[in-house]
Amino acid sequence: MATTRTSSRPIVGILFIIAGALTLLALLLSLAAPAAALSWLTPLAYLALGVAFLLMGLSKAMNVLERVA
Repeated sequence: MATTRTSSRPIVGILFIIAGALTLLALLLSLAAPAAALSWLTPLAYLALGVAFLLMGLSKAMNVLERVA
């Protein structure tokens, strides 16, 4: 019988949505005010993407380790 556990994939999806929204907001802000092109929104978007990919990779690695063990 298989055991169930909660997945981190909903968190990953939410982080991808946040990163996309921040990227879109940074793009629109840079079009409206070119001086604000290097705003704090872009690094936050990249941080959200990095954390999402990290969690996705860790989740995948944990699934493989659970099958092997």
